[in-house]
Amino acid sequence: IVQRMEITFIVGDVIEDKIYGTTTINAMGIGETEAKCFIKAFQTIKPNNPELMAFVNKAKDDIVSYYTNNCQFIIQDADRMIGMQQSGEAIATLVAVPKVCTECYTACQTKAIDTYKILIEFEGKQLIQDARSAWLVKRDYDCAAKALDILAKVNPDAQCQSEANLLIDEINTQLRKIEEAKAAAAKARWEFQVKQ
Repeated sequence: IVQRMEITFIVGDVIEDKIYGTTTINAMGIGETEAKCFIKAFQTIKPNNPELMAFVNKAKDDIVSYYTNNCQFIIQDADRMIGMQQSGEAIATLVAVPKVCTECYTACQTKAIDTYKILIEFEGKQLIQDARSAWLVKRDYDCAAKALDILAKVNPDAQCQSEANLLIDEINTQLRKIEEAKAAAAKARWEFQVKQ
């Protein structure tokens, strides 16, 4: 089987639905089956093909130009996502900027770090609230175990970690009081038995 084909290469961003460049290269393959024919055709395309190299370099320049010209819009879009409580998506948008766009990359990385701090703070406060709710049900060992499991998920870098530590201290204090009460009751029973 002999196949002559045109193979189209596209450089694009699927998420943004943006195409930075396309080129078509003619190839021919010969093989016993259609699949082998395709494989042979693809093997004829060399990475150092001048047409392919020019295409990649132009697409790279277009990508750099796109991010350089649209940096403010990317940051504004991330701000919009943060406002809608979509911090994860905002971080993904910000870290997608390639390193070759130095100024935009630096600005977006800084914004991504700030957004990450907001995200872990928000999640931490939510976890602390969940832990407090679990603890206040009965204030016993089972509730303490549930609350402590939830508090273990609070990111140690979050500023609300100090609030989580206060709740942990409160739980420990209450559990000590329970233990002291049990010990006092056991001692009182023992002393009563001794008197009997």
